[in-house]
Amino acid sequence: MAQGSFNVSRRIEAPGVRIELRHYAPGAPLCQTSVQPVYTLGLRSGATAVRARYPDLAGGEDFRGLGSVVFRPAARPWQVESPGAGARVLLCAIDPGRFETLVGQRLAEDPDALLGSFDIRSSFIAECLALLEREAIDPGGESAMLIDRVTDAMLLELRHHLHARPADRAGEGIDALALGRIEKALFAMEDAYPRVEDVAALTGMSVRALQVRFRETTGESLGTYIDRIQFRKAATLLRTTDLPLKAIAWRVGFGHAGNFSTAFRRRFGVTPSDYRRSH
Repeated sequence: MAQGSFNVSRRIEAPGVRIELRHYAPGAPLCQTSVQPVYTLGLRSGATAVRARYPDLAGGEDFRGLGSVVFRPAARPWQVESPGAGARVLLCAIDPGRFETLVGQRLAEDPDALLGSFDIRSSFIAECLALLEREAIDPGGESAMLIDRVTDAMLLELRHHLHARPADRAGEGIDALALGRIEKALFAMEDAYPRVEDVAALTGMSVRALQVRFRETTGESLGTYIDRIQFRKAATLLRTTDLPLKAIAWRVGFGHAGNFSTAFRRRFGVTPSDYRRSH
């Protein structure tokens, strides 16, 4: 993310992927331009105000603040401003061949997508990067397999995220702030399956208006999106906790573990127990 003086305290790798835990030392404020040969996703810890821009991109002349999760493409100049405060960054560097197979170079170079890359508001990608950080700190015998699968999952989510940037036309779509608020609320909701009415209440829109504008913005129905979030939450709980299936089913809004297992298998092709064992 920010360049400058740093040390790498942990590093683990899988084919086409390198995970580094970087610690940036406090120093003088900096402003510098660099180009990197790989695609990266980074998870920043702390509240350090760092800004960046794409100086060669039309519309990208102004500096923008970096969020917790940042995507940076390969082979494009990137200029960063930092106050020089210390920071910790979990960096996932992905070789171009692997990245472009799943995401596509054309999408990653789309101006609208690039302008949204400074702040990737995806709880799923943030959770995946946090999982990779824990694995880097305490690697196991299957670290390479975990990195391989988690990276693919992140890239598929990133492709959806970049493709679903809010429309720029006035009066259409849903802005990034509203989308982030919806996703955060859905991830926080437990013991009930979210209703479209619940989501509409978060935005101040009618159900009909929200459904129309949500599809305009993301290309999918709101119901499909809610369903995907619930099963993403379930998969995350299966991978990262020892909670019994009954508790996970309850957390994502299923009253019976059997109904949850049936729905999970229909979506992922494996039972929740098999999914947990394989991850």
